[in-house]
Amino acid sequence: MRALAALVLGFIAAGHAPEPVRAGLLVTTSGHSVVAIAGPALTDGAALTVVTTEEPQQVWRAVVVKRVAASDAMDRHTVNGPYYEVTSDSGSSALPDLAIAVLGRAAVEQTGKTVRLRLGSPLVMIRARSCTSSEGLHLTLWNGQPLKATRLWHAYYYLGYDVTPTCQAADYREGA
Repeated sequence: MRALAALVLGFIAAGHAPEPVRAGLLVTTSGHSVVAIAGPALTDGAALTVVTTEEPQQVWRAVVVKRVAASDAMDRHTVNGPYYEVTSDSGSSALPDLAIAVLGRAAVEQTGKTVRLRLGSPLVMIRARSCTSSEGLHLTLWNGQPLKATRLWHAYYYLGYDVTPTCQAADYREGA
């Protein structure tokens, strides 16, 4: 009986394991927006929440239009696919030039100049951050306060020119 109870509790606990946050990099050039997001293929019409990292942070709603085979804009900045053409959702303005796209419709909380996204089951409070390395940007999502909480996602965006580094080790450390 004790073994059966442990098995049932294990299934219950496994059913409440946090869902991973799926995110990708959004780039808009000449009014054409593309998202690079790893993992299983996204369906046409999949909902995205788009957040900028510079303050004041802003949020857009977007949807996947279709999968695309290649993206010159992403290739120039060494961002791997798969790639998806996306558009702003009805009621949202044109998408930003560079942002983080999170899969799903996150609830948004604006606190001063920063945004927190509430998403997933169980609910996760997500904060976005970016910093510079010597030639690019590190974009990250955190489960709470950046650099102090658990990093959920990381991407690198190559700029192709020198910039002053602002990143800390937690921004890009493997396994963080």
